[in-house]
Amino acid sequence: MKKQSLAQSLPGPLVFIALAILLLAVSAPCPAAPTPVFGLPSPESFRNSSWSFGEIFTVGAQDLTVTALGAYDDSGDGFITGGGIPVGIFKESDASLLVSTFVQSTDPFSADYRYASITPIVLQSGEQYRVVAVNLDDLYNIDLNFTVNPLVAYNGYGYVETTLLTFGNDFFGSERVWMANLNVEVVPEPSSLALAALGLLGIGCLWRKRA
Repeated sequence: MKKQSLAQSLPGPLVFIALAILLLAVSAPCPAAPTPVFGLPSPESFRNSSWSFGEIFTVGAQDLTVTALGAYDDSGDGFITGGGIPVGIFKESDASLLVSTFVQSTDPFSADYRYASITPIVLQSGEQYRVVAVNLDDLYNIDLNFTVNPLVAYNGYGYVETTLLTFGNDFFGSERVWMANLNVEVVPEPSSLALAALGLLGIGCLWRKRA
């Protein structure tokens, strides 16, 4: 008995469905690994009080998914503050807190920051946000050198003296990055999903005509 291929053994509409699923799997973009928004090539540590430091930025041409929030760890050996460093993201237009967490000494360390994973949230293209961290008993960066991920535009900072995670502008400027960071990745374009949906819609139309 002659063996049939998988495509020959399937009813016509199922062949199209299988091909559409295969096309989706092949054409779906592979998201890039999350990357930090800020970098500190030569950090210098200091402390004279507890401050709620906010770094203000505008999302570029593409929506971004935030996967983790970061706090500066001056020596890379963990935080002095018990319970971790509070970090959160505020929407700049109305000062609403979108997400927050505590970065712990046991969280992964990379390039002067520790990062606590969060349930991912999406930051909208063209919108302005503020990532805020409170140093509490720990040191913060005062060096003027920093880098900014090209996925965002840096708009400066605002901070206030407090031990609470606070949106404040008692002091402001744009010459440095203090305490907070975040990991982001580009939200994949929906073109592949749209293509698959159109294919399945066509299959449905063909099935109805045959019926």
